[in-house]
Amino acid sequence: MESLSKAAAGGNAGFAKLGVDAQGASGALGGSKELLYSVADGFKNMKDGAAETALAIELFGSKGAALLPMLNGGAEGLRKMD
Repeated sequence: MESLSKAAAGGNAGFAKLGVDAQGASGALGGSKELLYSVADGFKNMKDGAAETALAIELFGSKGAALLPMLNGGAEGLRKMD
């Protein structure tokens, strides 16, 4: 989660690839849980493959690829884990 927060604070372009506005209209970062849900929905809608894996690593660091099964469930899948 720390890697995701750092990516959001740094304006990482990976969020745009997922259709996620990490900073919102006001320029302030959204809540980390809501950001994670939005990112998961973005991954759910992505085609599986090298680009998806690379983006997960870009946003989550070296463990990003291991998170893909969880992220591919989207926000709904994450909420079920709560």
